[in-house]
Amino acid sequence: MTIHCLKIWPAYFRAIDTGVKTVELRAETDRIFAVGDILWLQEYVPSPSPHYTGRRIAVQVTHILRDPQGQWLAPHVAALSIRPIFPSYASS
Repeated sequence: MTIHCLKIWPAYFRAIDTGVKTVELRAETDRIFAVGDILWLQEYVPSPSPHYTGRRIAVQVTHILRDPQGQWLAPHVAALSIRPIFPSYASS
């Protein structure tokens, strides 16, 4: 099991936090994901002044869809099924 610290934009963070979003698409160009890995998602505002908000949520990867033939997903992109393991919180 590996812990991956990743940026996530506010709209996607909220969707995961509320349970609406249960799949995360991520490029596997610089890291490889495995079932059981933990994603430590940190809410990040990309513009106009890029910054972290301090809100975070931890999720566990429960399933991975890869498409090496490129029929459904772009090359080197994985669809990660996720479930929250810690509620979101703001750092103090």
